[in-house]
Amino acid sequence: RELAPSNIAVNAIAFGVIDTRMNGQLSEEERAELAQEIPAGRFASPEEAGRQIFALAQADPYLTGQIIKYDGAWT
Repeated sequence: RELAPSNIAVNAIAFGVIDTRMNGQLSEEERAELAQEIPAGRFASPEEAGRQIFALAQADPYLTGQIIKYDGAWT
């Protein structure tokens, strides 16, 4: 609210599981079980996540104050 009059957008992306090394401690069985919980049936790729960050950075300043869920419909 405070920054909107200056056309400064403040948004966030609430990512679900991204297929990165951070998930390396998960066994294949754990990865499969976790993927089954996600309606999209898989983890997002780092490239997909990057595209969303770029898209949000390019968004019109009228889109502000939002938390965008990007989790394959998990939540």
